[in-house]
Amino acid sequence: MESFLNAPLVEPFSRLLRSRRFTTAVIAVVVSAVVSLFPGLEEVRTELFIAVNTGALALITGYSWEDASTASRQDSDLAQSDLREAVRDAVFVAIDNVEFVVEDEEIVQVEGPTSSA
Repeated sequence: MESFLNAPLVEPFSRLLRSRRFTTAVIAVVVSAVVSLFPGLEEVRTELFIAVNTGALALITGYSWEDASTASRQDSDLAQSDLREAVRDAVFVAIDNVEFVVEDEEIVQVEGPTSSA
């Protein structure tokens, strides 16, 4: 069953049906359709449409902000770990390129890429 859900034609629909935003939109459409079918609700039909659709839009917007925040945090964590690795590598390269001249157990000269000696 799992391989069927990962098929090229089925997988997008499977993801769509699991989406919170899509489910919210479908529920809003179903509630709006039910409200329009009941003649006893004619007096408050417009208010119900506005309330249901505004609530659905607010919920979908909240889901979108949450997803964007999660994606941003993941990108930020990756960028920070990449930066840490780059700095660590640069420090190790700099340390490897530094040569110390030791006389009588004292460092008398440091030679490296930035020294002027």
